Amino acid sequence: MGKNNCYWYPSEFYANWNIRNILCACHKYNETELNGKLAKSAVYRNNAGYNIASNGSTFQGTDFSTKVFDNIGLTYHWVEDTRLHYFTVPSDGVYFVHAMLGFMDGVSKSMSLCGRIEKNSVEQMRQFRTIGGYTSADYMFLIECKAKDTIRFTALQNSGTTIKTSEGCRFNIIRL
Repeated sequence: MGKNNCYWYPSEFYANWNIRNILCACHKYNETELNGKLAKSAVYRNNAGYNIASNGSTFQGTDFSTKVFDNIGLTYHWVEDTRLHYFTVPSDGVYFVHAMLGFMDGVSKSMSLCGRIEKNSVEQMRQFRTIGGYTSADYMFLIECKAKDTIRFTALQNSGTTIKTSEGCRFNIIRL
């Protein structure tokens, strides 16, 4: 446990950035400390478990529609016809994004799950995770945004079966 009852996770992926990833659901005064400076943060979670179909070619939306807290001032959007969720950022900055998908059903063998982050509906980066004996997959991204840019996280899998997420999925964002 770190300061303010937060868990501190060093990230090997971002080691060259000298970032201590602060991922916590409750902060004293809803403030996050990052390298001695206060940073804005937000945590969203899914409303309920949802399916990620095995189509192998189309990235599918992820549900992070329930706000746990947000002192960044993100605006949440849901597009009914595409079933995609996304957020609008309120100000310029570099954003650290952590998406965690937990699973309930359909993960009976080792399989690959691809996570993708988009800015303004344009892919910025993909990351692949092998799941199987694991109950979750974590994805971490750094994105430079301007005010009113949109960010979206989507997932893709081709295991041959539909997998179902648990109700414990999280979308954590820190504005650096």
